[in-house]
Amino acid sequence: MYCTYHVQNQVSLICIATHKCELNRKMCVECQQEHGVDLKQTLPLKQVEEMVKNKFKEFQLDDTSDITKERMKYKAMLSQTESSIKNILDEISKLFEQTFDRVEQESKSFTNLINNNPNLASISNSELNKLVEILQWNNLNDFIIQKNLYLVRLENSRFWWEQEVQAFGEKLKTVMNQYIEFFRQQFSNFQSVKPVSLDADLIQELEMKNQAILEYKQIFIDKKQLLNNEIKTNQNEMIDLQIELDVLKLGDTIITVNVKSFSTNVSQTFQMQLRDSISDLYILAVNEGIHKGSPLDCCLLVPSKNIKYASSEWKQRFQEIFIPNDYTNKTITLEFCQYDIQTNRQIYEGK
Repeated sequence: MYCTYHVQNQVSLICIATHKCELNRKMCVECQQEHGVDLKQTLPLKQVEEMVKNKFKEFQLDDTSDITKERMKYKAMLSQTESSIKNILDEISKLFEQTFDRVEQESKSFTNLINNNPNLASISNSELNKLVEILQWNNLNDFIIQKNLYLVRLENSRFWWEQEVQAFGEKLKTVMNQYIEFFRQQFSNFQSVKPVSLDADLIQELEMKNQAILEYKQIFIDKKQLLNNEIKTNQNEMIDLQIELDVLKLGDTIITVNVKSFSTNVSQTFQMQLRDSISDLYILAVNEGIHKGSPLDCCLLVPSKNIKYASSEWKQRFQEIFIPNDYTNKTITLEFCQYDIQTNRQIYEGK
């Protein structure tokens, strides 16, 4: 290539001085004399080419393994985040569905008592007992109150979830946009002709952006922990609800008890419900002539558990005393024995 200013000469030198070169850095030997810069700043083409290659080699610009490694980390992070969020959403969906199904199932159990049995004279004793309990014990009103309470809680959880997701999304977009804009500006500066140095202000800004990313990461961790706590709370409430519903259902279970009294030395077998109390059994035993006397002079002995219940504790229901293994295909032996304060103390102190 021939020199623009001395057309008879070939371009053989490059100006590497840190200034705005009026010769566009390409020059011939005559240009070098006229340019007025230190001769050390004007180098032969081959030498400049070799210097550039060495500089590239020094900084390993062809080696993109660090970029590839970081790219893989970023993809793994996004994949892990997506998986974590999906797991959380699956847990929440499952929890909500279980809650809805359980409440709906219990609601239908009440309506089915009437819809499936239009003739009350022909329904079973257990179903009739349920209807009587609805009339006498206000079970239906208690269920409606509890159902509404859970529906309100579910509505509050949904509203909280929507607000948290929106706030989290806005925070994430803001932080990432700031970070991306920062790198866009820096790449633009590095591509310009003017050399760029990482001064104190630039380093401080970089540290601020990095701190923002760390804060975003901590926010994500905190939100995840908060959400896990909310899921655990809902799960515990769901377990409590299930226990309450199971207790209602188990209350209809028929158990067989053989009762003996010290006052008559007579025993008899009765069919009781788990929802029945010790007091109910005592009244039945008195009516059937099994026991005679005042409840104050006796207590109920449960031999299988080695426990005595004084008359002050007779409000306890059988479902609070026995587990399924105690009564399934078995007869429970009970005894009204003479009340002995000293013996009773020993039993309770030994527990």
